[in-house]
Amino acid sequence: IAIFGYLFLGTEAPTCLESADVNNDATIDISDGIGILNWLFTGGPPPAAPGPPGTPCGVDGDAPGSAGDLGCATYQPCV
Repeated sequence: IAIFGYLFLGTEAPTCLESADVNNDATIDISDGIGILNWLFTGGPPPAAPGPPGTPCGVDGDAPGSAGDLGCATYQPCV
């Protein structure tokens, strides 16, 4: 819901943009929100690292400063 709020309702950006980039395509768009819903409700593939809440925290596969590195100010499940 947070991804859809950010995209369509003007709510604050997630504090960890990497966690909102579910498919790790270097953009946050509707496919990320759909990906989360697919994973939660139909057994689709899990989100890319740093991973979904409740799982061990992963490491972002994108090198710092690369086009895919969206940044992560804080990510509470991993603190």
